[in-house]
Amino acid sequence: MSHATHLYFDHPYEPDPEERGLYWATRCTDSYKTFGFQPDNLYQNIDVTVMGASISRAGICKSNTTCPLLHKPKNIAGWLLALAERAWHKASWENVIDETLQNSMRTRDWDNFAETVGKKELKRLDDIGIKYRVPPPGASNEGGEIKLNTVFPGLNIEFSTDNQIWNRTGTTGTIRDTASTVFLRTK
Repeated sequence: MSHATHLYFDHPYEPDPEERGLYWATRCTDSYKTFGFQPDNLYQNIDVTVMGASISRAGICKSNTTCPLLHKPKNIAGWLLALAERAWHKASWENVIDETLQNSMRTRDWDNFAETVGKKELKRLDDIGIKYRVPPPGASNEGGEIKLNTVFPGLNIEFSTDNQIWNRTGTTGTIRDTASTVFLRTK
C-alpha cells in the first residue's frame, strides 16, 4: 500500500515555501496526518487538495463506481507489520556500505522478523480478533517430490489434488509429485 497523501514521507511536513519536499500528491504529510491514516477505509482519508482547499469523501465519492470499496481490507495487516518494524527500529545493516555484507545482514534480520511474525504476531492478531492476509505457500518440484514452505514460519500448509479434500503437511513438508494438479494453501 502506497497511499501518497499519508505515507509518502518525501512531501513537506508543513505547507510552507521554506519547507523541503514535493507537492505533487498532497499539500503536506505530518506526523498527525500519518497517525490518523485509516488503511481499511481509504476514502475517510480524503481531506484537502494540493492547494489546501477542503474536500470530503461525500464530495468525491458519489457512488461505489466512483470510489470502489476495498474488498479485502484484512490483506493490509502483514504489510503494516513490516512498515512498523522499519519505522520503529533502525536495523544494524542500514548503514553498512559493503553491499554483500548488508544483504547478508538484512536476510538474517528478515529471517528473525518472519519467524516472529509467523510464530508470535499472527497468533496475537488472532487473539485480539484482527483479520489479516496469509501469504500463499511456496513450492518447488525436486526430483519427483514437491517441497513446500511459507514466508512466515509457523503457518500451516495444506494440499489437495481435487481442491475439495485438504491434507495438512504442517509448517513445511514434502509431497510426492502426482500426475494431477496439486493445490496449495496456507492456514
